[in-house]
Amino acid sequence: MLKANHILIFELNWLGDILFSFPFLRAIRRTFPEARIACAVVPRYLELLANNPWVDDVYTLSDRRGLLALGEKLAFVRKIKKEGFDACFFLKPSKTKSSMAAFAGIPERIGFAGKGAHLTREVQPPAAYLHRADGILKLAEAAGAENPDGTYEYFVNAENEKKAGEMLAGAGGGARRTVAINPG
Repeated sequence: MLKANHILIFELNWLGDILFSFPFLRAIRRTFPEARIACAVVPRYLELLANNPWVDDVYTLSDRRGLLALGEKLAFVRKIKKEGFDACFFLKPSKTKSSMAAFAGIPERIGFAGKGAHLTREVQPPAAYLHRADGILKLAEAAGAENPDGTYEYFVNAENEKKAGEMLAGAGGGARRTVAINPG
């Protein structure tokens, strides 16, 4: 089992995928209840993690590319090096992010094999099709999580919940009578 007190999780880059990572976050919190857990996420999805009780800190990490992004990435490396993380997870293969973690001196780097990443623990991607959330849970199992629970929970703050209730009431509906479809 992994020994870690300060864990960084490099989140995915898309809304749905980030939501699918929530069972993983819960499994890591349950496996390392005393650890300080932080997530690195692109700025547009910061709010998805802001109210999650399994995460202590959320850092933004630019997903820009090119020469201008180099300065941002170097600043991020300095920041995470200063924080003293002892383990990190990559929810998808990324040579850039794993290089950043290696340069920051994070000793345990766990992720799915691929892209020639600088991992200390490579997890083979599932051979058979699994739901995205179940596939991500394989990383938690590699770190010692036992029987991770794949059910979803999402967290919103009281202000957003109130706004949603007002919007639904203004549209003539209520939480029990509303169906929402988000195509895309």
